[in-house]
Amino acid sequence: MVLPFSFGCYHPSVAHLSISLLCIDSTGAKPNIVICTDQRTGTGCRGHNPDGTNTCQYCGRSLRYALILHNPGTTIKHYQITRVIGYGGFGAVYEAVDTRQANRQVALKETFEPDSIRAFQGEFAILHGLTHDHLPRYDEVFESDGNGYLVMELVPGQSLADVQKQVQGPLLEMQVMGYALQICDALTFLHSQQPPLLHRDIKPANIRLRPDGLIKLVDFGLLKQGTDTTHSSRLGLTTAYAPLEQWGGTGMHTTPRSDLYSLAASLYHCSPACNHHKQPTASQQNPTRSYHHVS
Repeated sequence: MVLPFSFGCYHPSVAHLSISLLCIDSTGAKPNIVICTDQRTGTGCRGHNPDGTNTCQYCGRSLRYALILHNPGTTIKHYQITRVIGYGGFGAVYEAVDTRQANRQVALKETFEPDSIRAFQGEFAILHGLTHDHLPRYDEVFESDGNGYLVMELVPGQSLADVQKQVQGPLLEMQVMGYALQICDALTFLHSQQPPLLHRDIKPANIRLRPDGLIKLVDFGLLKQGTDTTHSSRLGLTTAYAPLEQWGGTGMHTTPRSDLYSLAASLYHCSPACNHHKQPTASQQNPTRSYHHVS
């Protein structure tokens, strides 16, 4: 089974806009954030506009098909959003607090697509019962106002992509080896399940480093259960790190070795052995999807 769902990159909000949008309208509801991104084509300047805006205040583009996100302060079920972590064409990720449990912080993953709601339910059913030091905790899955929500552990810290961007060069070899051992521990656990669980989107952006040095492997949007060839409505991969068999059309299918390939590509990109350390382009970093065979 393939569960195709992942998010794109984070676009920081304009400072004055994030403050002004916190006001409450006359109905008592929090206004939304309107992102200048055409959901049909993915084009737009990604500027953040006030709720009800018809044209982007930054580039003048029509916002008829814009991406609508919840503003900080909005409460969905019993989760109050505190900030937008990231978003893509299929959904968004928010930092939120669970108001039932002494304001416990969580990651609230939202999808706008009916197919992805089913993917959320499948991902939760598979992963919520698994406990491992290097995997996030899964709390709940639910629907609200036609959108799907997945509640997960909020992992503090930075991704390896963020760390490498900060140092503007390779990471220390001993650092990379330490990260590799932790990720391999997680993969050994996943691949030992019956049937095996394949992550299928390992990359520096999905490897998070907590302040205490613990690594967490996150974003299971392209999770696959089992190693047989499967079919899905969408093909998901990250071009800079995906193995050949994940592209489809090769007669091969993904196995645990596919995750090892992606891990090796990720570690190589971070290591001193790599002769260039520029971040992959947006098209290389973000999962691509089309309506084809999925291995």
